[in-house]
Amino acid sequence: MSTDAGKFAANASLKEVFQQSEKLFRALIENSSDAIALVSPDGIFTYISPSVTKILGFRPEELLGRNTLNLFPPDQLATALEKFETVAKTPGLTVTVEHTCIHKDGSIRWLETTVTNHLDDPDIQAFVANFHNITERKQAEETERFLAEVSKVLTSSLDYKTTLSNIAQLVVPQLADWFI
Repeated sequence: MSTDAGKFAANASLKEVFQQSEKLFRALIENSSDAIALVSPDGIFTYISPSVTKILGFRPEELLGRNTLNLFPPDQLATALEKFETVAKTPGLTVTVEHTCIHKDGSIRWLETTVTNHLDDPDIQAFVANFHNITERKQAEETERFLAEVSKVLTSSLDYKTTLSNIAQLVVPQLADWFI
């Protein structure tokens, strides 16, 4: 009888450990600044963490069952498919890419995504994707590039008409992007 009681106590204790681990895991996933997704072999979201709302504006339930490619701008689809196929061909492969996605409000966001092929793992059988918003970083990089070009133009000629003309050629496309 005491042996049965000991087994029961051990099982109860083990159950508490698993419940505590599950709570900890949920807290980590649900409060991460990165979104975490499980994607089926055909590109369908089967799980997506709540962090996706901060990043892309969608609630997880709005993306479940949707194809990941629906989030890519049309001009990025070919590149996205190429990367996806590369990962799909190699079990265990991890690839990190920077790409654009469409936010729920229709605006474009830059993301850095790391995808790992876990299709051969019987406990996962999906692609595991972690992604976060890098839009501000990309905008800062673009501003830095633009300022370097302007600086180069400013120092390249003493003729103010040529300098102003060259700067206008740089500034007009930059301003046009703001209004699109």
